Amino acid sequence: MKVLRRVKEVPLDNRLAALAEAAALAEGRLDQAAVEQARGVAARAAARRGLSVGHTVVALAGATGSGKSSLFNAVSGTSLAGVGVTRPTTSAAQAAMWDPEGSGPLLDWLEVPRRHSVEAADAALGGLVLLDLPDHDSIEVAHRLEVDRLVAVVDLLVWVLDPQKYADAAVHERYLRGLRRHRDVMVVVLNQVDRLAPAAVDRCLRDLRRLLDEDGLAGVPVIATSVPRGTGIAELRAELARRNADHRVWADRLAADARRAADLLAAASQGPAGTAGTAGTATATGGVPVAEVAVDPAGLRRRAEEAGDALGGLPAERLTAALAEAAGVPLVVAAVAKAHRHRSIAATGWPVTRWLRRFRPDPLRRLHLGVPPGGRHLVAAEPGGPSALPPPGRQALPGAQPAPAQPAAPGQSPPPVLPGPDGPGAGPAHPAASGQNPSGRAAAAHGAADETRSDQTRSASGTSAGGGATPDAPGGRTAVPATSRTSPSASPATRTSPGVPGGRPVPERTSLPPATAVQRSRVDTAIRDVGSAAASGLPEPWAAAVRHAARSAQGEVSDRLDRAVATTTVGAGRRPHWWRLAGAAQWLLFAAMVAGALWLTALFVLDYLRLPEPPTPTLGVVPWPTVLLAGGAAAGLLLALLCRLAAAVGAARRAGRARRALTAGVAEVGRELVIEPVRDELDRTGRFAELVTQART
Repeated sequence: MKVLRRVKEVPLDNRLAALAEAAALAEGRLDQAAVEQARGVAARAAARRGLSVGHTVVALAGATGSGKSSLFNAVSGTSLAGVGVTRPTTSAAQAAMWDPEGSGPLLDWLEVPRRHSVEAADAALGGLVLLDLPDHDSIEVAHRLEVDRLVAVVDLLVWVLDPQKYADAAVHERYLRGLRRHRDVMVVVLNQVDRLAPAAVDRCLRDLRRLLDEDGLAGVPVIATSVPRGTGIAELRAELARRNADHRVWADRLAADARRAADLLAAASQGPAGTAGTAGTATATGGVPVAEVAVDPAGLRRRAEEAGDALGGLPAERLTAALAEAAGVPLVVAAVAKAHRHRSIAATGWPVTRWLRRFRPDPLRRLHLGVPPGGRHLVAAEPGGPSALPPPGRQALPGAQPAPAQPAAPGQSPPPVLPGPDGPGAGPAHPAASGQNPSGRAAAAHGAADETRSDQTRSASGTSAGGGATPDAPGGRTAVPATSRTSPSASPATRTSPGVPGGRPVPERTSLPPATAVQRSRVDTAIRDVGSAAASGLPEPWAAAVRHAARSAQGEVSDRLDRAVATTTVGAGRRPHWWRLAGAAQWLLFAAMVAGALWLTALFVLDYLRLPEPPTPTLGVVPWPTVLLAGGAAAGLLLALLCRLAAAVGAARRAGRARRALTAGVAEVGRELVIEPVRDELDRTGRFAELVTQART
């Protein structure tokens, strides 16, 4: 036997809170009309709950000539509403109140100035507020707007239809069909049945029930009434008394509003498919289309979670590979290997020829990535330090926008100003964005706060930044050329910041060549592939948001890649211990060779001067001076060759470590600027689906 479990209903407070949060998450992503509808429901719910909950507001709504005013008088037992043949008869809403105490603020909120007190013959009607509304199909626009406004906020709706217009599309398409979630707070009255024969009344009621079922209003009470005959008046009054008895109709109405607004958000989350086939279907609260298709927030959440789990797959690997190539990682890795071999030869090569290495530049220092061979690190990354400037002429990736600088927090001093090529005050120590080199390549603009500090510093020092300002920066701000940020007394790759204890070098920029057009295109394609892969299977509004999130930080990619390369420590400056031993051995062999050469020279001079030759020791039959000269030279050359082989092995190992370290740094850039925004958007999508499900339950 199949066990049916009853779904636990979410409390109204939680439902409304979920709706408000879902609307906030949908802002800028889904149809704005649906978002505003949800916000309006949350706002109206907060206002209604702050007013009298001991009163139930019931509205009689209907078309012209349906007999609303007559029914209003009959139910209230008064003649307050004017009745006549001139249309429209009712021009403004009026209220009949049973037990009016405390209802004033509620009616003020409803903007119903015409109020009348009615003595309650039935105690169950105590607290009932009955409204007579204008005609919803009135020729007066103000009347129709009044009806739309009140239908959206009253607690209980009584739709008064007549035998001639009960099937009118104006009421079914504009109101009833859009209020399927409100069937628990709705009553339908077929008025003026005295104009029909008894048999025709039954046929009319059956046809009306069929139409209501098609509108999704199955189970809504349908009462046949006739004011002249008094038919159904007592039944209608009893129905109103029953609904009013527990004074909870207002909560049912708010719950229905929340469910319907959640339906609209769920339909909007499906994109065009969510509102397909609903053209012309409007609601009573602003004409927002109601979805006719089945929407599945739980499925949306599941797809978002699956997409988030798959983010670390092939698209992310391709993104890392494209970023590494654009960042110049292969070039840096090759430079690390060459620099290791270069420094090894300089430290362990044959002393006779090693000095020639001084005329060859260090491969890493040529890229402004290295430190002197005796240094400890390739570059010293300063935790929390300033961003590195991009290299001269480094072009931004396609679609890149400059990241605005963050101004200094109140009470904090601006960053220290370092000397530039034209004197002190050429630029701040913490540049916010890339500049422009003298060749005219695109520059990223500094934030307004950094510009102000730089201008003030330049004014105080009486000098200006080299190269002048560039008027073509985005946003109409002035871009400062990158050449004005380099200190002539510091290495182009690092500089000593006066604000850093110990004067540790802070990376400024590299001299890697700019990414080529092909590399930039590959990065752009890889970023788009990540967004497309994550958006696969999601409805178009959320898929578009995910794709946009993948590209949201694209303007920072170029600068962050350069900083990642500049701040990654690969240990290329560390000297292996065997270099010192091999170097010492080379000098000993060189000393032996020199000693042998001097010894032979002395013997040659003595022989030339025909002086007595002192006894010369031998190694076998070879004199020791010759052994020292030839042996020292041969051993030195052999040791240099062996050291070169060892350096090649070490260079390969260091290149591998550098590749892994640089790839990890580049992957971190991709994770922070591409993967994490996409993951956040997917989390937002899943959270939205969860909240919509909660609001609909």
